[in-house]
Amino acid sequence: MLKYPRFRPTFRVERVPPDQVFLLSARDRFVLKGQLYYDIAPCLDGRHSSDEIVAQMAALPEGSMLNAYYALMQLAQKGYVIEAERAAETPERGQALGPGQALGPGQPVVGVEERAKASQGLGARVRVQLHVTAAVPEALHLELERFAQQLVERLAAALESTAGGPDLLASKLPDIILTDDYLHPELAAQNQAALERGRPWLLVKPLGEELWLGPLFVPGQTGCWECLAQRLRGNRPMEQWLESRPDRDCIQQSEPVPDGARWAIAQDRILQALTELPHQPDQLLSFHPEEPPRSHRFVQRPQCGVCQLPYSSPSSQRFTLPPPLQLQSCPKVFTADGGHRNQPPEQTLAQLALQVSPILGVVRELRAVGVDGALTDASPDEPAIAPAAVGDPDANPGANPEAESDEPGLPHGLLHTYIVAHDCGEVARDWAELKLNLQGRSAGKGKTRTQAKVSGICEAIERYSGIFRGDEPRRRASYRSLLAAQAAPIHPNAVMLFSESQYAHRETWNRGLKNMSHYVPEVFDVEAEIDWTPLWSLTEERHKYLPTAFCYYAYAEPFCKANSNGCAAGNTLEEAIFAGFFGTGRTGCRGNLVGRSGPASGSEAREF
Repeated sequence: MLKYPRFRPTFRVERVPPDQVFLLSARDRFVLKGQLYYDIAPCLDGRHSSDEIVAQMAALPEGSMLNAYYALMQLAQKGYVIEAERAAETPERGQALGPGQALGPGQPVVGVEERAKASQGLGARVRVQLHVTAAVPEALHLELERFAQQLVERLAAALESTAGGPDLLASKLPDIILTDDYLHPELAAQNQAALERGRPWLLVKPLGEELWLGPLFVPGQTGCWECLAQRLRGNRPMEQWLESRPDRDCIQQSEPVPDGARWAIAQDRILQALTELPHQPDQLLSFHPEEPPRSHRFVQRPQCGVCQLPYSSPSSQRFTLPPPLQLQSCPKVFTADGGHRNQPPEQTLAQLALQVSPILGVVRELRAVGVDGALTDASPDEPAIAPAAVGDPDANPGANPEAESDEPGLPHGLLHTYIVAHDCGEVARDWAELKLNLQGRSAGKGKTRTQAKVSGICEAIERYSGIFRGDEPRRRASYRSLLAAQAAPIHPNAVMLFSESQYAHRETWNRGLKNMSHYVPEVFDVEAEIDWTPLWSLTEERHKYLPTAFCYYAYAEPFCKANSNGCAAGNTLEEAIFAGFFGTGRTGCRGNLVGRSGPASGSEAREF
């Protein structure tokens, strides 16, 4: 039994009434559910002994000393709490910065421009800024200031010692921004200022159990911080849900103060990155003490409203129709999985591997489903996830006959199955929905693991691509006005097919409904102005319009709701259309079988 228990300092601990405690770190997310855990959490700060905590819990209504001791034991066994140091928690620090040297949030460290070698054409000063949240304690803030000052001195020394032209971005050093959170609100202003000045900047998170370094933002060459933030937010569903709860109680937990050795390593990494990242600026590097370094691909959003021109908006006068679809004949290379693909799954997996990342990926997590239904993590470093290479059984299934990673089927004769977690586009409304978002909203199956992974990743990309972001091309108008303008609007119920009886009894049907997929919407108002999305009709070869609410997820309108039936992803546009067509046929046949008892005529793929 721990004498003075406290939560691990790497955890951010939050409570949500009535009985939930959330533990969040760089890699882990845990939820403690129960009134006892909720009551005991504020006491786990290292200042109260176990006996004192137990006595306090026993004094509560329905309290029990036995249950309290058992809860503490469980928390310790799982590693959620550790023994607190009774001495000062903050280790000794070096000499504090002198007067005028202390940094406030966002203030730069300057003054070494004169030390740069002007003869080599540098002409740029070294700028290091701090952007830290209020949760960072003062002692740690001082350590960061000292770290920043040391970094400036090392950068200046590196510039002075460089002969024959520096490698550090050749003619211009980037600003270096140190932060405790890559989503710090002040970074939006930093991003805008850098874009206006055309000045590159490097983002670094030296705090916590995992060091983050990069990407290097280069205006006009890479994406911007807003592009990065969009991916980061999508991969933090639990944090987003907590931030949406006004009743949450944040139990402050300070990040550990890194020792001198770790500070030096972090500075070495930054200096190395300034040499390497200019050649690969679109990389975020993560360093965990117990794992090899990882590289996460940073992707520029073509629709970004900050570093790219907005494509359109409801009020935009620049709205233009997308070009007509031009379909081409594509050879079928792979059909063994029941589909029709223009390349084998191993090649597709190699191309999509960069989309799998817990930090910046479209796919946050990929887990195999076992015989008993248990989920097993499939990290991006698994051979079947990483791009195909020598020694990868997926690259050459016959190279290693004893390898089990890609044998057809499982010992019990079933297919391989993967559950895929990804951005769902909106904050969960309740705990039940959050659990679904965390576990994964997409899945993949296949005769081999590679096929199953490709299936799952592609479905996740399909769902991700259908999320409404606000920058989609659309037109604001009423159904009647589009009809009068001969713009070919499609009435939403022409595709939803609700009956008059369903609309008439919708309130009774929707009352107490648990599955929103069965929700009957309001009757569509043909006079109401709404957003319309342009479509291309393959049969009529012209543009038509369908309500945006029916085309995208996370777009709230009471008269219709997007559905994934008939959506598909593919290696080519033609492949995706083909898969989507048969997806619609599959679900339509299911509805047909439910609605009729007589035989139905069959169809085959060659007919289409």
